[in-house]
Amino acid sequence: MTPPSVHDYLAGLGRAWRGRGVAVEVGCWLGATSLSLLTGLDEVGYDLPYHAYDRWRASSEEVVKARRCGLELAEGQDLLPLYLANVGAHSASVVAHQQDLGADFSFEFPDPVEICVLDAPKTDPLFTSAMDSLLSRAVPGVTVVGLLDYYLYERRPGRHDLLAPVDYMRRRAGQFERVSDRLEGSTAAFFRCR
Repeated sequence: MTPPSVHDYLAGLGRAWRGRGVAVEVGCWLGATSLSLLTGLDEVGYDLPYHAYDRWRASSEEVVKARRCGLELAEGQDLLPLYLANVGAHSASVVAHQQDLGADFSFEFPDPVEICVLDAPKTDPLFTSAMDSLLSRAVPGVTVVGLLDYYLYERRPGRHDLLAPVDYMRRRAGQFERVSDRLEGSTAAFFRCR
């Protein structure tokens, strides 16, 4: 689960919105990170759609993860109603894109994007596809990308596929500047597009 340090950062990121583009989140699950970002955005008068992408279909892994937090889900359960309930009053600005984020997923982000939070995908080729699509709609010097599982590979030894975000940022080092790193208890890193 996402630690308080990331929720606080997302709320602050929302409060720093400059009105230059929309906010996008890929891999929203039950909406905790969406709620944090939307709360900050609302405080500064965000009046654009909040594009949320997820399959919102409970996997066996998510059922186990939810149970550890005291929440009962059933495998295959439609989670979109729960997501919308969890973001509460902010749900009016949410444009929910309910679709599988698998191999056939095509990232067509709205143009331009000021804030993008990626909790999925975590591996290639989808991670690179998502980032390349985002870059084509980024506002140089403004767009911030939050990679919530940037350092996940450190917690899962042997999962070299989880290095996709790190490898991508190394290959394109001149296109990004790191704005926040190693938030307490998290695997997140945040970057600004140059």
